[in-house]
Order: sequence, then C-alpha cells, then structure tokens
Amino acid sequence: MSLTISANFIAGTYSGHAESGSAYPPSPGRLLSALVAAAAHSDDQKRAWKVVEEISGAESPQIIAPPAYSTGTSKSFMSGPMSVPAGTKAERKVLSPQHMFGERGGKVEKNVNGHFTITDKLYFVWPSLELSSESEETLRRLCSEVPYLGREMDLVLLKISKAPLVSLQRELAASHTIFAPTPGGGTKLRSASRSYLDWLVERYNSKFSNAGREPIGVDHRVRLESYAPAVPVADGRLNLICIPFARPTKLESALRVVRSVKSGTDTGAFVLARAGNPHLDGSAVGMGVLTREGVEFDPEFNFDLLGEDRGTASLQPRYWMRSAHYWMTAVPFIAHPDKWVASQQVLARMPEAEILEISSSPIRPSQQRLGVDDQHRAWHISLKTPEKIAGPLLLDTETGSGVLMPDYRLEGKLDVRE
Repeated sequence: MSLTISANFIAGTYSGHAESGSAYPPSPGRLLSALVAAAAHSDDQKRAWKVVEEISGAESPQIIAPPAYSTGTSKSFMSGPMSVPAGTKAERKVLSPQHMFGERGGKVEKNVNGHFTITDKLYFVWPSLELSSESEETLRRLCSEVPYLGREMDLVLLKISKAPLVSLQRELAASHTIFAPTPGGGTKLRSASRSYLDWLVERYNSKFSNAGREPIGVDHRVRLESYAPAVPVADGRLNLICIPFARPTKLESALRVVRSVKSGTDTGAFVLARAGNPHLDGSAVGMGVLTREGVEFDPEFNFDLLGEDRGTASLQPRYWMRSAHYWMTAVPFIAHPDKWVASQQVLARMPEAEILEISSSPIRPSQQRLGVDDQHRAWHISLKTPEKIAGPLLLDTETGSGVLMPDYRLEGKLDVRE
C-alpha cells in the first residue's frame, strides 16, 4: 500500500530556495516543514507529532511534478556569515553599504529564490508507507491546515490518497516528470529525515515558543538527497532513471562506471551520450538505468563522478524514449571483431531489424570512437525496424553498449506512404 499527498497550487505559483539545492520541484523537506507548522497548532498534538515522525522515518518519497515555468529569481540578504547545508561557512560576496531592510551597512547574500508558474497538481508518493486509519485521519487534518508551500501567496490545497504508484505513473507519465531518489547525482533536494525533523522542531521553538532564543542556524541535520527523472517504460514494468555525470567524459570511462551499477534482475544500465545531431561530440554525459527495484552502486563507487542535472536534452528520459523507424548507435556496440559475425549478433537481438550500415568507424558526425580489447570491436550501426517502435533500445545489457537512438539523418526522410 502506498501513501500519496497531492499539492494543488491554487494560484498556480510556487517559490523555492535554490540555496537548498534545486528550487524546483518542492523538496520532501519543504512538505515536512509545512506539516511541522500545522502539527504545532493542532488540537491533538500527540497524534499529530506521531504522524509527522512516521513520515520522516519512512523511505524517501517519489515526486511526480508537473511542468513549471520560471518567472524570475530574487535574492534575500542577511548580516554576517551563515552556514550552508554541509555545515561549513559559506563564501559570500559582501555588498557595498546600502539601504536594505531599513538599515545601512554591508549585507551578505542569503538565498536565491526561484519563482515558478505551475500548470497542474504535484504529488509526493511513498510506495510502501502504510498508516493506520487513525494516523491517516490525523494526516488528512494536518494537510487541510497547511495554507501554502513556499511564500505566503503560494496558496496550496494538500490532500491524501492511496492511489498506487504504478497507476499514477501510467496516468501522469505524459504530462509530469517523475523524480525518484537515487544514491547520487541528479537534482539535490532537502531530505525529510528524522534529523531534519529535529532541526525543524528546534528552529520552530526558537522562534515561536515562550522561551524563545537565538535563531537556529543550518547545521549537519539539514541534508540534501539526490533525485533523478524516472519514466515508466515497457508497459510500466520498468522505470528509466537518468543520472548525470559531473562533467562530459569519454565513452571508455563511462562504460566502466556503468558496470558498477546494480539495478536488479532483467534490467540494465547504459551510457547516455551527447548525440542526435551533427553539432554534438558524442561524449558521455550520464547513465540511464532500467530498473524496477531502484539503483544501487558498488560500495567503493566514487560518487564524485556524478553531478547535477543542468537540463541537457540527453539527460531527459523522454529523449531516449522517442519512436522511430530508423535507428543509429549513440554508443557503439561492442561485439565480435568480424563484421559478419557482429551483424549476426545484432540480428540475434533484433531479429526483425534490417541493418543499413555497420562500420568500425563513425557513420554520423555525432558518434565517437570507442577503444576496446583485441577480442572485440566497437561497431557503429544504422538500422531500420519494420514498424515504428519506441526506445530506449539497448543491444547489450551486460556492457551497457549498443545504445540506439532515432537516426536524425534518415528519420526525417521517412516516406509518408509507409
């Protein structure tokens, strides 16, 4: 059984702090903060705090977010240095003396706020969180008492339901982006953990209790967790999760990284290459993981290799899920060094396909050479399928090679009579 909290932004606006990671989508920590404020004013605080603790102790939720359009940014300032989520002092640019907030003097930049227009409902989904009927009713009351998320003008209606995650994914896959928690890389959002709950309660008491004291600064309890876009594929049986690298890298290095990913049985990981038009260089910008169980890395994995999603097209799941008749390799297929044998290996994986071209050299400007050992060769392939099919297409789940994408040179010349 899953628990879902939907957020309907009545005014169609949302504002978030980019200082705490990504400004959009709203983080689980943002939702937990709103529930803490509602619990502090609840008539039955004992039950309210119990529910909030259950949510903070559960696994990280998935976030199903609608498209949001930036309407600008703004900055807020404070006096003196402050802490960042890692617990170290931030290096801030001190502004020249000027009139701010009714005071004169140098001010330090505090937050960069992102403002967005939201087009539809947003969902937080805990796939395996099950509450008792009593706790569920308490949570329903808490949600009804939350007036806004973000600024005071970002009015919101929160409602809970038990809609299964798979049903929501199928219903909203075409209109929303599904963010799934990952061990590293992707979008950084504030975690709704127990330690963060302790920090929220302490901060709330420092501001509003009768024994109010100095405001509580950001410390180690405020942590960021990684989220990456995840889109259902194969009739909802698997999810495609795209995890970005910190910087573009060569295909050889990227394939070694991909082999350290564990995604479960009958699934696989592959390299996401910057390909698809003649102006790209074919370098690896991330990895895609087809999984039903989530993503795991080897214990010795170097997470410094992973970075944040900067909006690159090659890092969006739907970029690899497009439909086409004509296909080309974005990442070469590592196969037998003999051309005929390699062709048979391709046809063994795609029996109905017609190989149009196969070469050990790049056949499109956006393809990159790949060095392998003496017993294998990296083949660049162009092929045609009898019917228009949807990606992602992966020839080898063992090595993560043979990643196919629509052939930009041939797909545009498709005969409309076919």
